[in-house]
Amino acid sequence: MADARVYAADNGADAAAPAGSVGIAAVERDTGISKETLRVWERRYGFPAPWRDAAGERLYAPEQVQRLRLIKRLLD
Repeated sequence: MADARVYAADNGADAAAPAGSVGIAAVERDTGISKETLRVWERRYGFPAPWRDAAGERLYAPEQVQRLRLIKRLLD
């Protein structure tokens, strides 16, 4: 990736993504929550609020992934 700058989905401000951030496919594998569900929750509820890389792809901070694991466990 030539440009490591990313922006937060909620405010569009330039900032660096937190260390250890992962893409949506990794979050799906790790949590068991489908990519489509993650996108719908983002639109409907504003959570999770992933960062975006220069190509616009979602990057989830480790804290968000941990919270998503908890939510999945509570829903099951």
